[in-house]
Amino acid sequence: MLAAAMSALVAAATCADEPVDQAVALFEKRQYAEAATLLATVVQAEPGNARAHAYYGMALANSTGDLDGAVAHLEKAATIEPGSSRYQVWLGSAYSSKAGRAGLFKAASLAGKAKTAFEKAVALDPSSAEAHQALLQYYLYAPGVAGGSVAKARDQAAAIGKLDAHRGHLAAARIAEYEKDWPAADKAYRDALALQPERGATHNSLGYALLRQGHNDDAIAEFRRYVELAPGDANPHDSLGEGLAAAGKLDESVASYRKALELNPAYPSSVWGLGDCLERLGRRDQAKAQYKRYLELAPRGANADEARKRLAKP
Repeated sequence: MLAAAMSALVAAATCADEPVDQAVALFEKRQYAEAATLLATVVQAEPGNARAHAYYGMALANSTGDLDGAVAHLEKAATIEPGSSRYQVWLGSAYSSKAGRAGLFKAASLAGKAKTAFEKAVALDPSSAEAHQALLQYYLYAPGVAGGSVAKARDQAAAIGKLDAHRGHLAAARIAEYEKDWPAADKAYRDALALQPERGATHNSLGYALLRQGHNDDAIAEFRRYVELAPGDANPHDSLGEGLAAAGKLDESVASYRKALELNPAYPSSVWGLGDCLERLGRRDQAKAQYKRYLELAPRGANADEARKRLAKP
């Protein structure tokens, strides 16, 4: 009887975890809107489920740009599981994003909360490269009055390098980009790829660094390599679309964005990119349809204000 009871408990726990596991799988595929829809039900039914709150907060931030909702759910997750380094990283990131949209005084308060969360994440798990990376980002981009410091960012990069050589090179590349030291950034990314050449995300990062320098063809080559490594993921096709658009290859860019949306119809950046390319090609009505779709998917997204401006034009 005891064995039967234990089996029933395990089965019940497994069933309870299934919706969250499904949502996490969607989240990892960058299907944020679908993940958010599934998790909205879970957090109502299981208000004490920290994992559901954490992923719901991140899904909201990435799908609709709802940073207030993201902060609320990530604070809830961090309260339920105060010992989670990852939840502190995510909470700090939400505070940072919200600070970027706030007024001066509110931004200062949010920046302080972000710094506290990142420092707590490192203290909770000094072996977490993710936590050190988050604190590095804060030190790099925060103003000095809020604790920003390139020297402290370098300290975090050194700590990351001791934990993971590949990620250490990526951290060095990020600092080099911040300082506009493009040769150093390129070298750091290529050093990272020398260690792990099959890391598509690193090809993506190098591609964007090259794009920012105006090396469009080299950037496109990196994005194509990313597509080769992860053909079933929307993001590589989205990046390739952006690179092709920057090079003025609009028809090819449209094809890449359409491929991304074939893989993930709710991918906001590809919806926006497709609309922008269509407008540049003179296909105004088709472009407007994409802008409307973008606002449905991400009403607070990075391009939401520009989408509204373009829709308001006659």
